[in-house]
Amino acid sequence: MSTIPLYTGTHISIGPHKLYLHLHGPPRTTQPLTIFLAGAGDVSSSYTTVIRLLSPFAPCLVYDRTGLGRSDVPDLDTKYKPSATLAASELHTLLTNADLPPPYILVGHSYGAIIAREYLHLYPADIGGMVLFEGSTEHQYKLFEDNPNLDSDLAALLGEMNFATVTGLRENAKLSREEWRERARDIARGMGMWEAERGNLVGAL
Repeated sequence: MSTIPLYTGTHISIGPHKLYLHLHGPPRTTQPLTIFLAGAGDVSSSYTTVIRLLSPFAPCLVYDRTGLGRSDVPDLDTKYKPSATLAASELHTLLTNADLPPPYILVGHSYGAIIAREYLHLYPADIGGMVLFEGSTEHQYKLFEDNPNLDSDLAALLGEMNFATVTGLRENAKLSREEWRERARDIARGMGMWEAERGNLVGAL
């Protein structure tokens, strides 16, 4: 297929529905494709600044998982249950149908790190490298089970402090006001799937 739509952002069918993806950077020759795997409920537009820095020299791909951002919401009749294993399988189908062959460098953040590990387990020959940052694990929710008041305790600790202000999140993210708005809209579209992802960290196909 032509790569032109991929460079402007498009939707590719994975069978029952379509996923949104956007290819950036120079045309590929032999170099790997860097793929960003967002955390639970997060979206491709969160990586706008990173893409600006990498795309002048590295082929990069961002995409939205099923039900998140600009990707299709699954038919309710299918009783769709998200899991890291299913997300890895759907990513493989997406890359195949978009005619984007390996090797890949997977960059996984938070829950995306679990998906990256699942992809490596299922398709080891595809992977040229991995970067996992602030990665979650399958056992992370045991922390919340053992500490049922953790959320309220953290809120009490923060008090009136604004997390984004204290950490410099907004100041250092280098997103324009419109880019922040776009990200907020994309996240809002997938709130239901975010809750579903939280409840199904890892599962069978």
